[in-house]
Amino acid sequence: MDRKEHICTSCGKVMHYDNLGSWRNARTKLNRTGILRCPPCAGKEGRNSSTIKPPGRPKGSKNRDNTKVRAANVYKRGYLKFITKEQRLKGIAKRNGYSSYEEYQSTLSDWEKYKNEVWRVTNSQPLHLLENYDKRGASGKEGAYQIDHMYSILKGFRNAVPPSLIGNIDNLQMIPWLENVKKGWK
Repeated sequence: MDRKEHICTSCGKVMHYDNLGSWRNARTKLNRTGILRCPPCAGKEGRNSSTIKPPGRPKGSKNRDNTKVRAANVYKRGYLKFITKEQRLKGIAKRNGYSSYEEYQSTLSDWEKYKNEVWRVTNSQPLHLLENYDKRGASGKEGAYQIDHMYSILKGFRNAVPPSLIGNIDNLQMIPWLENVKKGWK
């Protein structure tokens, strides 16, 4: 066995390490616990012993209203926290200074509601299929690209175009951030 190899204690498969640091971490884990699994065995073991249910719809469910969704970057004491749609909407309202999401929604102008709906549709599209998606970044970052609505959100609002058309993947492109900032809300 080569210096940068270990054997899976479950299936006997030889694991090769290109990175010396990864090999050392694996060696330390093997020395401490006596167990070192290859990724497929570790995944099986994790799924079999986990008490946390994966996110998604319950069997037979037709809508997502009552299902739990994974909260982005929400961790509590090392465990992933799951929140319901109602909890997420209440959090949005609370961040904006309201006690309920309905109260928050009632204060939004028609333009803000339209813009929010367009971005909801936009973010539900397969954006990874857009050319230069891998270069997506923030304004001011050299070489960064941003999502652009070719037929703008403002034009769509003024001309009463449904948000589902403005946010559709066919109306989206990735352009350099500076070009997108210059274009603005035209």
